[in-house]
Amino acid sequence: MKQLLKIVQQNKGLSLVEVLVTLAVSSIVFSVIIVFVSSGTRFFNKQGTSIDLQNELQEVSNVISDTLMEATALYVTEEEGALLIHTGEYQRVNGVYEFVNNKNTARLIYWDGESLYIFEDPTGTGYPEDELEGFCYSHCVSDIKVSIDSSCRIKVAGNKTAYSQPLMVKVEITVSANNASRSDSKISSVRNKITNMEIDGVKYVYSNGNLVQE
Repeated sequence: MKQLLKIVQQNKGLSLVEVLVTLAVSSIVFSVIIVFVSSGTRFFNKQGTSIDLQNELQEVSNVISDTLMEATALYVTEEEGALLIHTGEYQRVNGVYEFVNNKNTARLIYWDGESLYIFEDPTGTGYPEDELEGFCYSHCVSDIKVSIDSSCRIKVAGNKTAYSQPLMVKVEITVSANNASRSDSKISSVRNKITNMEIDGVKYVYSNGNLVQE
């Protein structure tokens, strides 16, 4: 009994220094764990965003390329930061603008600087705001450029710009989200004979199988 009492009296517990050292080591260990967990979370989120953007880019690129391949006319207009691409002739019938296309493949592709919309109506941008969302194809398009590829550019009399057919249309697209972005460039061959084209205010007319600047 005396020996047991002696052991209890000798056991004074942890000193203040030992407690502080233990707390310091524990803090370091927990800090390292938190850093690893946060880094892992950021990595997986970044990978998830990257995969989503790549899928979004592929879908947008495919739908634009498919639409351009079926074009019967081509009008590309940039105005106030927006881009409009009409892939068919259109006319006014009974007060309503309609595409003139027996194949019913003409579309209006509209990019407002952030979102991409696709219409079968040549004046599709006139829909009310609550209906416009129904035509939205993507909210991630941060940049889009459309041009005629130089591979079909030819020389004609008078030093005018001219393009041979089938017309090759180059589309450059960038999609962005959560501080990440993906870009793609694709060239599409137009399957139909184009007789009228206008690119950024420059008009081209059909002449001897080619499209020649007016």
